[in-house]
Amino acid sequence: MCTRCVLGRRSTRLRNVVRATLALAWLWFSFVAWPQPALAQLDSNGLIGYAVTELGPQYDDVEQAITRYRNRDFEGASEFLTRAKQQHPELPPAEVLMAKLHFAANQVAAGRAGLERAVRDQPKDPEAFLILAELSNAEGRLTAADMLFTRAGANNQSLGDGEKRKRHYQLRILSGLAGIAERREDWAAAQKYLTAWATEDPDNSNVRERLGRALFMQKDFEKAQKAFASARQRDPARPHADVLMARLYHREGNVAEAQKYFDQAIATDGSSVSTRLNCAEWWLERGQPDQAKPHLAMVLKQDPNSYDALWLSGLAASMKEDYPAAEDYLGKAHLRNPTATHILCHLALALAAQKDEAKQGRAAAFASLRTQQDPENGDLDVTLGWILYRLGREREADQHLNAALKSRSLSPDSRYLVARVFFERGRNELVAQLLDPALKSTELFVHRREAQELLEKVKGAK
Repeated sequence: MCTRCVLGRRSTRLRNVVRATLALAWLWFSFVAWPQPALAQLDSNGLIGYAVTELGPQYDDVEQAITRYRNRDFEGASEFLTRAKQQHPELPPAEVLMAKLHFAANQVAAGRAGLERAVRDQPKDPEAFLILAELSNAEGRLTAADMLFTRAGANNQSLGDGEKRKRHYQLRILSGLAGIAERREDWAAAQKYLTAWATEDPDNSNVRERLGRALFMQKDFEKAQKAFASARQRDPARPHADVLMARLYHREGNVAEAQKYFDQAIATDGSSVSTRLNCAEWWLERGQPDQAKPHLAMVLKQDPNSYDALWLSGLAASMKEDYPAAEDYLGKAHLRNPTATHILCHLALALAAQKDEAKQGRAAAFASLRTQQDPENGDLDVTLGWILYRLGREREADQHLNAALKSRSLSPDSRYLVARVFFERGRNELVAQLLDPALKSTELFVHRREAQELLEKVKGAK
């Protein structure tokens, strides 16, 4: 799979690893990464499995507590958890387990209150501080999260009972602290925490990719590449180290180095579908579909139904204004993933661009139906508004375009289409506001060349 596509950016579905590296995958390892099952599915394994080496009848009190909680006997549940902790010191505090039951029952306020009680009554145990840290992290309150993770780490160092629980906490603490450092772009701190995490969890390839990113950002390129290679050695599905280096150089604006590393990747790993797709997407990002074509052709020769290659081939055809070919590729990709909004948008636009009334009608119908299903999606509103505008149904078009402008996140192509409408209506003052952010984006942008030309035309007219 291609790297930039795989992690679900706005313009593509292909979820890939370097995007996780570049997008700071801290949230995956935060509180969400160790979720509690819903109360109906929760059992003792889900509640305490991370803390004990082997479950058995000795933990029946925990199962009884879950049953009591389901029956809304909260006092009885608390009593069973307290007794379980007294008999088995390796377990988390009863207050923490009770809070987790509240969270599993979607009683968030009660869960938070339970954690606060745990902090008060069990101030030397790490878990209440850890969960509060993860919640703060997920909410973007980094300073609070940092302090709570640090306190959890200090408590964990002196935790007396439960080695399994202690290691589990340590991984989560390092994950949280590394994620905060990455979000702050404190790459030296990120390196420190990620290195410690890799030592604790040596087979974790994702951590090694993130470590490579931190090293790269400190210009330690040799060690960065070694970290990326180490990640792929542990997980062959990961991108080639040269691909990751190329992506990072491209992100830094160093196109020459990016191309050098992509050339190296093709020379040493050219039989890899992932490497070919990454290279193809890079050329498309640069607005050069002809350079992407041989890489996509190789993938489609191996697998004519490759979703990734079909999607990128459709975008390449759209860039060349070969809309029948774009329709073909995107139509096949749409069949592989009918719910993918980004594919439907580009498919509808490819249909609407052809001088065929039946296809234009299909384009409007596709976009209209999906907009009804997902009325909050700004890109769908732009797609439908643009199609209706080109069909002369301006009043209806304006309803959707105005709704789209309320969206906080529009794809670069959507921004371009709205800017085109404003330009054709003589509202040039709004064109630059839409196109400047689009052209600064590193996302794959089908209409990048046209957007640049339009922006220059508007600025030249002042």
